[in-house]
Amino acid sequence: KLGYTFLGWYLNEEKWIFIGYVITNNMTLEAKWEPVKYNLSYELNGGIANNPITYTIEDNITLNNPTKEGYTFVGWTTPENNIPNSNVNISNETQDKTFIANYQTNTYNITYELNGGIAKNPTTYTIEDNIILNNPIKEGYTFIGWTTPENNIPNLNVNISNETLNKTFTANYQINTYNITYELNGGIANNPTTYTIEDNIILNNPTKEGYNFFGWITPENNEPFLNISIENETENKHFIATWTNLDFNLKETEKYEVIGMTNSFDTQIVIPEYYDHKKITSIAASAFEDCNSLTSIVIPNSV
Repeated sequence: KLGYTFLGWYLNEEKWIFIGYVITNNMTLEAKWEPVKYNLSYELNGGIANNPITYTIEDNITLNNPTKEGYTFVGWTTPENNIPNSNVNISNETQDKTFIANYQTNTYNITYELNGGIAKNPTTYTIEDNIILNNPIKEGYTFIGWTTPENNIPNLNVNISNETLNKTFTANYQINTYNITYELNGGIANNPTTYTIEDNIILNNPTKEGYNFFGWITPENNEPFLNISIENETENKHFIATWTNLDFNLKETEKYEVIGMTNSFDTQIVIPEYYDHKKITSIAASAFEDCNSLTSIVIPNSV
C-alpha cells in the first residue's frame, strides 16, 4: 500500500500468528498498516522558518515561508524544480523532500538635505552594501557632520553597512571667517577686519590730512578702486590705500577735470589718465595758480 508499511494481520486487535494454529472454521483477518514517515529538509540560506521535518501520506502541510532581514522571500525551489513557489502544500505524497529558500534583496532609499552644499552619494542601498558617505562641500562654509531625524549629533564619518531602513541625512555647516587687512599709508579708516560669505560690506574710504584718497589696490590688482564692496566672497583680503595731492571734479557723467592740488609745496606731479575708472580729460585754468614750487607736470594723453 503506497505510503504505508504493512504491520501484519489482526484478529480482534491482536496480531495473528499463523504458525502453531489449526483453523477449524471461517475467520476474518484485518490488515494493519502504519504510515511511512518521510523527511523534510530545508536550505534556508540565512532565513528563519518553523516547519515540520517529517510527514506522512496522511498529512496536509502548508509550509511557512521564511523571513530574512533585508530580503523578500520569493519562493521555495527543489532539486527537481527551480521555479520559486511561495505557496507550498504537501498532501498525499510519498517521498523525502528538500526545499531551498530563495530571496530578493530589498532596496532602501537614502535622501539628503544638503542645505546648499554639493555631494555625490548613492540614493539607494541594500543590506549587502557597505557605503561610506562623501561629505558635501559648500563655498564659504566648513562641513561639520551629518545628522538624522533620530540623531542630531553631527557625524563626519557615516558608514551604512548591514542596515535595513530608509535613511535621511541632513548636512550641517559652520560658516568660515576670512581676514581683511589694510595698509593705510598714513590714513585713517574704520573698517571690519573679518567677514563671512553672508556679509555685504562696503569699505569706508580712509582720510589723510593733505591728500585725497585715490583708491584701494590689492596685491593682485594695482588699479585703484574708490568703492569696494565685499559680497559672497571666500578668501582673505588685503587692501592698500593710495593717495593723490590732486583735486578732481566730475565734469560730465564719465569725465573728470583736475581743479587743483591739496597742497602747494610739491615740485612735481603726475596727472593720472583715470580717476575712479573715469577718464581725466581736462585741467581747470586755475588748477595750479598758487603752486609756486611746481617745476614739472606730467599730463596724460587723455587731456
